[in-house]
Amino acid sequence: MSFERAAGDCDGEKTQPCLPDNFDGSWVTCNYPGGGPATSDIQPGQYGFVEPPTDGNTYMSFWASGSSGTGESNGERTSLQLCNPLQAGTQYCFTLDYVRPAGGFNAPTVLLIEGGMSACSSDEILFQSAEITSPAPGTWGTWSFCFTPGANYTYLRFRAVDGPSGGFGGYLGIDNWVSTDGKFPPTVGGGGLTVIATPDTSICLGESVTLQVTPGGGITPYSFAWTPATDLSDPNIANPVATPGTTTTYVVMVTDSAGCTGTDSITVTVDPIPVVLVAPDSTCAGSCVTLSASGADSYTWVPATGLNNPNSATPQACPTSTTTYTVTGTTTGGCEHDTTVTVTIFQPPVADAGPDLSYCQGDSAQLNGSVSGGQPSYTYFWSPSTGLSNPQIANPVTATTTTTTYYLTVTDARGCTGLDSVIVTVQPGPCHISALLQANPSEICEGSCTDLTATPSGGTAPFSYTWDQGITGNEGPHQVCPTTTTSYSVTITDDNGDSAFASVTVTVNPPPTTTTNSTDANCGSADGTTTVTAGGTGPYTYLWSPGGYTSSGVTGVTAGSYHVTVTDANGCVSEDSVNILNIGGPTACFMADTLSGCAPLDVLFSSCSTNEVSYLWNFGDMGPTDTSANPTHPFNSPGCYDITLVVTSANGCEDTLKKDCYIEVYDNPNANFTASSNDVDDFNPVINFTDLSTDAFVWIWNFGDNGTSDFQNPTHIYTDTGTYVVSLAVENGYGCKDTVSTTVRVHEDPTFYVPDAFTPNNDGMNDYFQPYGEMMDFTRLEMYIFDRWGNLIYTGTNWQGWDGCANEGTDISQEDVYVWKIRAWTYNGEEINRIGRVTLIK
Repeated sequence: MSFERAAGDCDGEKTQPCLPDNFDGSWVTCNYPGGGPATSDIQPGQYGFVEPPTDGNTYMSFWASGSSGTGESNGERTSLQLCNPLQAGTQYCFTLDYVRPAGGFNAPTVLLIEGGMSACSSDEILFQSAEITSPAPGTWGTWSFCFTPGANYTYLRFRAVDGPSGGFGGYLGIDNWVSTDGKFPPTVGGGGLTVIATPDTSICLGESVTLQVTPGGGITPYSFAWTPATDLSDPNIANPVATPGTTTTYVVMVTDSAGCTGTDSITVTVDPIPVVLVAPDSTCAGSCVTLSASGADSYTWVPATGLNNPNSATPQACPTSTTTYTVTGTTTGGCEHDTTVTVTIFQPPVADAGPDLSYCQGDSAQLNGSVSGGQPSYTYFWSPSTGLSNPQIANPVTATTTTTTYYLTVTDARGCTGLDSVIVTVQPGPCHISALLQANPSEICEGSCTDLTATPSGGTAPFSYTWDQGITGNEGPHQVCPTTTTSYSVTITDDNGDSAFASVTVTVNPPPTTTTNSTDANCGSADGTTTVTAGGTGPYTYLWSPGGYTSSGVTGVTAGSYHVTVTDANGCVSEDSVNILNIGGPTACFMADTLSGCAPLDVLFSSCSTNEVSYLWNFGDMGPTDTSANPTHPFNSPGCYDITLVVTSANGCEDTLKKDCYIEVYDNPNANFTASSNDVDDFNPVINFTDLSTDAFVWIWNFGDNGTSDFQNPTHIYTDTGTYVVSLAVENGYGCKDTVSTTVRVHEDPTFYVPDAFTPNNDGMNDYFQPYGEMMDFTRLEMYIFDRWGNLIYTGTNWQGWDGCANEGTDISQEDVYVWKIRAWTYNGEEINRIGRVTLIK
């Protein structure tokens, strides 16, 4: 927008209407009086003016010509009509951007901001800058400031004064202001700095809290200063952490970039930690105890087990066992402290008034009171005390004349008590009984048993029986098996409680002792002896097995194990045994260095016999025997051979060891083959070999020319003439081998030629029709010549050939074509047959 001079404007001043909502940052100029155009706005580039920024702020141009000083008559002014009047006492902060125009214009020395009630009034200087050193022409400068007006002004005037003669001008821009309704200045606060701290708070001693402050308005950035700085993590940040030891009020001062300040405070109340006190306690099992806690406002006890009120300061505790309770005390400020208390439960003593008693009228009995557990020492009290010798001892004597139930109360050192009772039955009239205990038999041998039987007499049935030695039950019989002589007893009690005692001794007799002696048998003969000597209670009886001998000594027995049973006069038995050896006999043993192989196979046998002096070997092959200790024996034929060794000791005893099929000899394969030819020429040097071997599993051929093969029936091609030894090595499944060889020859191929024309004209050239050859037998030849009608006209038997004459030389043959047939032989006897035609030319 632009600001035109309006009617009624003060001379030298330009009035800017209310700024629209949200400054649009448009180009803003205003006319100025004198020195410049009187009717048009200043435009960019005119008089050195530059384009202001388009950054969303509002910029105003101003001009002053030839004036100086700060009075009302000096300097050009630009008035800004406010949509919202300034509020007296409210702080306002702004940033003004200033640019000095180019083109020789001067800069103002002092910037004034005035408040007024009209466009032309200057009622209060709100801001006056210090002397300003202008930046270079075309360069922006900035003034940041805050002011608090004394009245509710509706206009702001901006004035640059004290410039040198010649005029000066520039732009002013307003930014960094805060508006709640989009108008300038803000409706509330006028864009001033606001400081809001969080509400007061409380913490427990030792805890921390984060202080928080939220600044608003003013010019960012802000700086912060908290006091007191004690116990703060950082007093110069917006949100320090406070850990005060006592209740403290923290004041924060916020300063914006314009130097404007604002304060607020937070009070942190520090609640003390309560000190909860509780004393330990104890009680007897089944009793209760009252706990007491102090030092806090409310309490919580855990566990709640056994408590009548877990939220009381003085709950009643009735635990069944020693229990540790934790009590948490809490103040009204929410601070907590916990402690523990152990309630010890003492187990009461266990009173035992003893078994119920019974006696006859006129008798007395001792009460068998006792105690276990609890804490010594103990006190005793029996009630009723009627008939007791002393009711305050553990074992008083009662002589009550009537059946009575006595109660025993035992109190231990902790005051815990135990209670038990006993019934004393008094039988009227005479009631005594007697007892008899018998063992059948009363003497036994070790390892035997006997029966015990108790018999009452007198008294009143029914009867009860109390045994010792672990016996339970009625009168018996009870089987007992003592290992030593033992006494047994029983107490028989009748229905009136009268009792009688009886005992018996069971004698345990040890078994007889035995000692054996023996002599060994010799070489399996029946000449051994054995004797047993018994000790203990005689006389003794004897029984040997095997054999059934009944004397203490036995002779003429063979080697073996013998068992003897000895019985003494008490019927006690001992058993013993003896082992009669076969002395002097050897033990045959042998081994071989190899157990199998191909025929012929030589085997070295080694004796490992003991107690031997001579040897006799049988090798199972119908061959000779051997008497040496470690013989070597050849096996020439295949088969499985049983080996037997008989050894003899010095006293003539023998032992024989036979190992069946101990040595196994394998048959050898038989190598054999044929060749398709033993003599071939070099024209077709191919020979087929056919295996004729028996029991062969592997074939290795050597063709004599460094050629080999492992095929059973190979074919070999020779590459040169010569005589070659061909060998075949075969191997069977047992690894046995055989080899055979033969000779083959490769010779040159004979050649045979026959001409197809000749001229028998006696000119010495080609006068005869004769064959030619190499490697031929020139001593043998058959030649036959036939004319065209098939007539035989010539027969020859040498290599001289046909001279053209027919019928044994009597006729001269005419020129014609003749048929010939020739038989020839090579030097090695191979026959060659040829048939062809020959032309006779004269």
